[in-house]
Amino acid sequence: QPDRKSREKARIAQIAEDAKAAYNRILAKPTGLLSACSVLNKPRMKAVEKALPTARQICQHLFGNERVTPKFWEDYFTEASNDDFSAGRGPYSGEHANWRPDFEYLLRETTMAKLFDRAMSEDAAA
Repeated sequence: QPDRKSREKARIAQIAEDAKAAYNRILAKPTGLLSACSVLNKPRMKAVEKALPTARQICQHLFGNERVTPKFWEDYFTEASNDDFSAGRGPYSGEHANWRPDFEYLLRETTMAKLFDRAMSEDAAA
């Protein structure tokens, strides 16, 4: 019977796969403008892990359950695709002229919280 640690690791790997699939489908070329996330290496797995507390809070808020589902990533990256800066449409200027968001950037807790707040404000205004 797998111990808690290996179950947790498997769960994070599954969440990372879900995130990668949704990101690539919605934001990466050729559909979107961003570079695809091809490999889930250590830094990217770490980024997913660091995003989980925020992702859980958002899931709790939206779905009444803190389980991070493929639907969450679908909704999250769709929201990112509606935001010019997060989707790669800019504007980017000065030293950031050639910078574009990527998988890790969109998993930053500050970025996630900003996009979620933006979505909530727009929903409230609609």
